[in-house]
Amino acid sequence: MLASIEKGGEDALCFGSGSAATGVIVQALGSTAHVLCVNDAYGGTYPYLKRVASEIQSLEVTLLDLETVDEDVVRENIRENTQLIWLESPTNTTLKLMDISRIAQIAHWHRFKPLPLVYNTFLSQFYSLPLLLGADVVLHSLTKHVNGHSDVVMGALILIPSDRRHN
Repeated sequence: MLASIEKGGEDALCFGSGSAATGVIVQALGSTAHVLCVNDAYGGTYPYLKRVASEIQSLEVTLLDLETVDEDVVRENIRENTQLIWLESPTNTTLKLMDISRIAQIAHWHRFKPLPLVYNTFLSQFYSLPLLLGADVVLHSLTKHVNGHSDVVMGALILIPSDRRHN
């Protein structure tokens, strides 16, 4: 059901919270992976990446201002072990916007093909459809805008169809 609401999605994985969904996608990267992350990510994301995942799996994180960054800077920061580009547009809570299509295109055309993920909790599927803009994965904390009542704690990862996956 969630994948059908997220236009362009085929599969949905549900979790006990958005943080649990974050943990699963990051753990799936394996050890010594590198993540490019928007420098203004949701408050729980950066500490998880930098303090937890870096300790547990030696995750490396590079923060970039993906709202204003030059395309060449994004390309230069993609390493051989970069497996994920973490986008959030608008960011929660400062509302910075980034060009999802442009960054997804950089990821898809780069020789190391990192996965563009959009944390889309703030806008939900009603206002933003990142999979149609080129993202490969959308993460929602369904507790917030999708649920609308804050009486359910839940998270989800929505994936593009397997024939469109770049990795």
